[in-house]
Amino acid sequence: DVFYEDDIWPGENENGAEKVQEIITWLKGHPVSTLSRSSCDLQILDAAIVEKIEEEVEKCKQRKNNKKVRVTVKPHLLYRPLEQQHGVIPDRDAEFRLFDRVVNVREYFSVPVGLRGTIIGIKGANREADVLFEVLFDEEFPGGLTIRCSPGRGYRLPTSALVNLTHGSRSETGNQKLTAIVKPQPAVNHYSSNTSISSGHLGGLNHSPQSLFVP
Repeated sequence: DVFYEDDIWPGENENGAEKVQEIITWLKGHPVSTLSRSSCDLQILDAAIVEKIEEEVEKCKQRKNNKKVRVTVKPHLLYRPLEQQHGVIPDRDAEFRLFDRVVNVREYFSVPVGLRGTIIGIKGANREADVLFEVLFDEEFPGGLTIRCSPGRGYRLPTSALVNLTHGSRSETGNQKLTAIVKPQPAVNHYSSNTSISSGHLGGLNHSPQSLFVP
């Protein structure tokens, strides 16, 4: 539908063009005017939050220990990215959320293989293969994008290019079972050796008169 200024402000003393200009000026003066437009199916983190994530990553880099450790891992726990696996999702059970830590496992993108990052945006789609994730990577790299972050550290990747590290931690935490800690209690002797047997009861315990047990 198309509406003109006179349709909204039909009064003789009302100037529709001036009213529209007042609204435009008010919108430009509002803080939300600086935000970029996004589709309704896009989940994103604001630039201020992304900046805080970058600060925390830099702090972790300073505390990081560069000591190399060799570990033995079973083959079925490893994921080997191959060119023939184009479009194959590494883990179909993984659930991706904002703030999740991920690692790139594909070679045909500008992002180096093995580079880790944080999800700062999720672009939904009808097909799982068409879902795109906006990732803030820990390091700057050639061909990197500026997605509400420092230049050269952002990129958009599909599900087939990412292994979700946070999903594994989340699954382990969710599968932990609560264990009750029971402390041994000293036995309480409710009866003495001279307690008499009456009505088939022994010191408050059920006891059959035909039993061979003699206290």
